[in-house]
Amino acid sequence: MSQGIPPLTQLPSFLHQSQTSSSFPGMVLWMQVGAWTYHYSDQGDYTWEQARNFCQTFFTDLVAIQNQQEIEYLNKSLPFHGRYYWIGIRKLGGIWTWVGTGKTLSKEAENWARGEPNNRRSNQDCVEIYIQRPQQAGKWNDEPCNRKKKALCYRASCQPFLCSQRGECVETIGSYRCECYPGFHGPECTDVVQCAKLEPKGVPMNCSHPYGDFSYNSTCEFGCHEGFERRGAGVLRCLPSREWSANIPTCTAVTCPVLRAPEKGELNCSHLHGDFTFGSTCAFSCQTGFVLKGPESRECTALGTWTGDAARCEGFSQKNLCSQPSALILVVFTAHLSILLFLSRGIHLVDCPFHVLPCHVSALCVPVHLQHKPGLSSHVNPRF
Repeated sequence: MSQGIPPLTQLPSFLHQSQTSSSFPGMVLWMQVGAWTYHYSDQGDYTWEQARNFCQTFFTDLVAIQNQQEIEYLNKSLPFHGRYYWIGIRKLGGIWTWVGTGKTLSKEAENWARGEPNNRRSNQDCVEIYIQRPQQAGKWNDEPCNRKKKALCYRASCQPFLCSQRGECVETIGSYRCECYPGFHGPECTDVVQCAKLEPKGVPMNCSHPYGDFSYNSTCEFGCHEGFERRGAGVLRCLPSREWSANIPTCTAVTCPVLRAPEKGELNCSHLHGDFTFGSTCAFSCQTGFVLKGPESRECTALGTWTGDAARCEGFSQKNLCSQPSALILVVFTAHLSILLFLSRGIHLVDCPFHVLPCHVSALCVPVHLQHKPGLSSHVNPRF
């Protein structure tokens, strides 16, 4: 037979219920109050393993004691029994453990009698509680697990659906409370911690919200458009402290090496996102009497490199004149004559009085005073 122990206030008689069992001798009597209740076997004594089996069969488990108030209540409510009562602590792997929860017994929760635990004969791995003992009542003592004592059980008020599965249900005398997991709060842990809404400027963001927009455990990933680099964390998470795990990152344009004007030349650049960064373009030109070798302009790419090769300016020579595919070059040799060279590959030079260096071009010598007269272009034609 088992006997139920009323909670801190006396229970009305209509809450008493009875149940019989063929597994254990005698009538099993217990009380159900819709909260945590205590029960004990008032007929028959059991080894620790048998006592736990008895409690798990009819109730929840051997009692797990939460605090000093609970100890005082049990010591006052339970009857004296010379062999005392088993409780739900056992040495597992050399560590005292609450078997119902698997949690290690903390120093703060210890309630050993003086000189205990002493592990006499090295086989005392289970724990009894002294109920109604003249000395050290309510204290604990380690005992061999095969000794027979009363089973002290409890029926849990905690159920899987309580605390919204967002907290740990903690049994109290006649009730329970929820110890919410980080990120949740409220009596039943239904409320979720909120973080400030993220509103990045010019930074692409993609978020997931398992518990609501910008709430606990929301994560936001950040990237940058082509040609830009991220500065800062790539992923932010909403923490239980209501703060984000890092500051919002920024995107800055990829930088290219600084370009310089070629010797005897000039550089003219335009910058969209900052000096010599992605999208910048630079044009090159040469001073009078010099020819541009290389691209006329270069652009800063998303890889941080410039398009084309380096540009340079070279003075006139047979080599650089003949390498121009199509151009009109004016070279003044004297105060009286100028030479207009029309470059055209595969055409032989027409002789001029000053014997221009030979290359595959057509040439025509024109007096200086005729160069700027209207209609000159209709009279000056290359001789092919």
